[in-house]
Amino acid sequence: MAIATAPGRTFDELAATELRRGRALWSVVRRKPLGMASAALILLLVFTAIFADVLAPYDPLAAQPEIRLAPPSWAHPFGTDDIGRDVLSRVIYGSRISLWVGRSSASWTRS
Repeated sequence: MAIATAPGRTFDELAATELRRGRALWSVVRRKPLGMASAALILLLVFTAIFADVLAPYDPLAAQPEIRLAPPSWAHPFGTDDIGRDVLSRVIYGSRISLWVGRSSASWTRS
């Protein structure tokens, strides 16, 4: 019994395939710049969720009643909530939870 195999591709053929894929991707980006902007925004949200510990200026659970309901300022760009927690820090940590929920629901629907 003989086994038929496909001929192997050379390095030049593989490089040409990658070059064609790169050109195809670049042409899609040029034709649809909104898709590229959306991809950049999604990457920004993913990196924000991953590096939330580094990016958040305050602890999202630390309450400071003396500054409750403070308007946006340089110290608290999104202001504070009704018990004095920094809203920007809570949004940054909330992106982590949102990313986890989205990923788990996507993996749940695949199985």
